[in-house]
Amino acid sequence: MEWIATDPKTEYESIDFKGVQLYLCADDVTADTIASAEKLCDRHGLSVRNCSEVYYLRGEQKKAAHDKVLIGIVEPGRVIPKELQEIIHCLKFWNQTGEENFKMNGKDHETYQDFILDAIASDCRVFVKPVEQHYITGRGGNHVWVAASGSGERILIIHF
Repeated sequence: MEWIATDPKTEYESIDFKGVQLYLCADDVTADTIASAEKLCDRHGLSVRNCSEVYYLRGEQKKAAHDKVLIGIVEPGRVIPKELQEIIHCLKFWNQTGEENFKMNGKDHETYQDFILDAIASDCRVFVKPVEQHYITGRGGNHVWVAASGSGERILIIHF
């Protein structure tokens, strides 16, 4: 995996959807992708009340099918700290390469979603470790989260 080390807000295209900034890969700003991302936001009830940014990054060379996109949701009033911005780029990586990785490394009893959530949870631990005095991360049943260590306030939630 290549580390991009850039602010995701400058790397991806942004569209305002009902007050939420919806980020897409630059080469994927199509009517179909926008409609799918907006539908996902509506289905999950994502609005300015419960998030400020949604990262819907299907990939570049290969793109995840719209029904298999791992998304990142930034909690309202929060920003992704510079030390953790690479996590957003990992979303694009797993969306782009997830199917191939799952075919090669998935276990017989494992679902695609569990495999990818375990992978992104591992990435989150790698990026949180050097700054664990400030941030914590973990995995719930169907999502991965990153939060401030002192207050426990969530910064980022990742799920399908």
